[in-house]
Amino acid sequence: WNYIGYVGQRNLNVNDAFGAFGSKQNDLVKGQTNFAVYDSTLGWIGSLSVLMPGRGYQYYSHSDGILRYPRSAMFGKTNLTEKELVSNFWKLSPYKYESNMNLIVISNLCEEVQASGHVLLGAFDGNELLGFTKPQRVGDAYLYFLTVAGESGKSIQFRFLDDKTGDEYGSSFESKFEASQVKGTIQKPILILSDKSIPCRIDSKLESGITLDAFPNPFQTETRLKIVLAEESELELSVIDLTGKRLHQQNLGKLPKGSQFTNLNFSSLSQGVYLVEVRSDKDVQKIKIIKAE
Repeated sequence: WNYIGYVGQRNLNVNDAFGAFGSKQNDLVKGQTNFAVYDSTLGWIGSLSVLMPGRGYQYYSHSDGILRYPRSAMFGKTNLTEKELVSNFWKLSPYKYESNMNLIVISNLCEEVQASGHVLLGAFDGNELLGFTKPQRVGDAYLYFLTVAGESGKSIQFRFLDDKTGDEYGSSFESKFEASQVKGTIQKPILILSDKSIPCRIDSKLESGITLDAFPNPFQTETRLKIVLAEESELELSVIDLTGKRLHQQNLGKLPKGSQFTNLNFSSLSQGVYLVEVRSDKDVQKIKIIKAE
């Protein structure tokens, strides 16, 4: 870890700030409440997107180098800003503790819920809130970039919050607090399951094309995929990992209008999160599936 000060005179995008440094895969920069991780394909991804004058940060580097901010950091004006995440129901005091740790998390919540942006993930020690964040789309999945303040050795619990209704959803997942540690990666995020399903908000105007569902989900070996078609269609099915790599493809043939089911066996895949894509000549839909232990 390296302590760094941002000496620019205007707010600067993280990708621009470290553009000349030669960042390596899984390098990480963090403030007190947010962070970003470097991916060699996607660039800097996370809850921290802007460096601000007068603030200090920590940078974890996988190689030696000299950090030079671009000259553009010293001149001109910008509309860039890093808005603090505020909840209607959760109140956070992030400066109570000296240390924090970072987690990259994926959940079992449906895409419609996460796309709404108001279902938050929080970390707790008992009833004390230690950090929270909202989901962010990365490729074909939604990830939570969560910064947790605390003290070493404490057991951390997790909850989801619908910030519009105030409803909370617990999780059986727990983690020990480890100062300055990073748990999970963009390629292999930590899986945190909600104990109860949050109702999906399906667009009522979706009257044509393909809709998908899977049960059970999460699953251990097999899941049953439900496909609903608005009209007879020739379909192709693919299984994709979170890096976008297609692990399996098959032609389902021409299927009739209405509902049909197909069983999918994933015994050869490791634990994790995958996408099932079903494509016709008029539509393409994806559903997230989770293989548990």
